[in-house]
Amino acid sequence: MKAVKVLKFRFLLGIVAALLPLAVTAGGNTDASMNGGITVQGYGGGAADLAVQSVDATNGTYAPGDSISTLIQIRNIGNAASEEYTVYLVFSIDSSISEDDIEISHRRYAALAANQLTGFYMEAKIPGNIVDGNYFIGAYLGPPDADYVNDFGVDNTPITVTVADSFVINNGLNDTWRNVDTRGQGFFITVFPDTSPDRPEPVMFVGWFTYDLERPAADATAILGDPGHRWLTAYGPYSGHTANLDIELTQGGIFDSGVPAPTQGPYGTMRVQFTSCSKGLVAYAIPSLQRGGTVPIERVANDNVALCESLQTP
Repeated sequence: MKAVKVLKFRFLLGIVAALLPLAVTAGGNTDASMNGGITVQGYGGGAADLAVQSVDATNGTYAPGDSISTLIQIRNIGNAASEEYTVYLVFSIDSSISEDDIEISHRRYAALAANQLTGFYMEAKIPGNIVDGNYFIGAYLGPPDADYVNDFGVDNTPITVTVADSFVINNGLNDTWRNVDTRGQGFFITVFPDTSPDRPEPVMFVGWFTYDLERPAADATAILGDPGHRWLTAYGPYSGHTANLDIELTQGGIFDSGVPAPTQGPYGTMRVQFTSCSKGLVAYAIPSLQRGGTVPIERVANDNVALCESLQTP
């Protein structure tokens, strides 16, 4: 629950900023690879407020590993000089930018005077562990200041990433898939290649079995199963080696009962890409949680690999 924790923490910083008449400084790490210290500045004589004014990535179509240049503008809209700060450049499946998006670069910059505007280019590589599709380039600032909302920015024109691969999704992929680094979690993937007047394009259904963002309290109990169990579903069309799915959350039901009737609604987006009959990659974005990322997947068992390979189009 990293992003939620950050939001709560920054909200508390805002309360501190409103109440304390003096500067409070904690930490002091200036290593650009870390978020560094947290500074709440000068509430009697003014405060700095850094804001991301614009993010402008070079438009176009890229392949994993290509370089991309992004112009970023930062202004200190406060009435006091800022501390040094770090700009984190991130790659996102949607335009909602958070610390949980894929970081592709970061850099430390000098302090800004009150009302000072600065602009600079940041160079980065397109990540290799992503699937085909459109992506947004965003940026956020660290350490956080009292007004966290303007610490984030995004280029609302997405870039396109194309992964060169001749693999074609087929129903030989129907199986249980997992990330070997997250035991006890996984995906049930079902491919429906046939079309009909009601379903004019082939589709994929995914069941994602996982856990909550944090473990429940030690004394939390559940009548059935583990109190931390979570599951989501996703459904949508596929073409070539990539499926573009909508994540849905189903809730409100009771075990083995039709009453009360559960509800189902949109919860995020998912892209599933396969590079072979035994390996794939899931990219997801859940805006309400400010969570996004990628999950490498492989089969739990290889019984259907031969079928999948036989269904590949020459």
